[in-house]
Amino acid sequence: MSENKAYKISREICAKNISGVCPGCGGVVEPIETVNNSGEPTFWSGCNHCQEYCCGIDKNIWQTSRKLVEEDRGFTSYKSRHDYEDTPERLEYWKDTETKHLSGQIQQILFEYKKIAEAI
Repeated sequence: MSENKAYKISREICAKNISGVCPGCGGVVEPIETVNNSGEPTFWSGCNHCQEYCCGIDKNIWQTSRKLVEEDRGFTSYKSRHDYEDTPERLEYWKDTETKHLSGQIQQILFEYKKIAEAI
């Protein structure tokens, strides 16, 4: 990383928008040096493990989602767990993708629940 670059979004500003953990793996979300759609240098927040851009999700939401996925309680949406059990790596990938999807759903449900509760 060159110190002379003019970033559209600085590392510091990017870091301020990070809130929580990766919605897939539960790992660290951090500023990642990249370029935007115009080819300009910038930082976007994301998870290096999942190689996805995200701002993070509340750790409690992630923990709830992962528990429901691991216990196979009917909240999964993609292919069957059994389609991914041939290797430990593929099973972890399945858990991460299912957890990410469910984390987003739980976050939306809690947001709507809060709006309704405040309106009462």
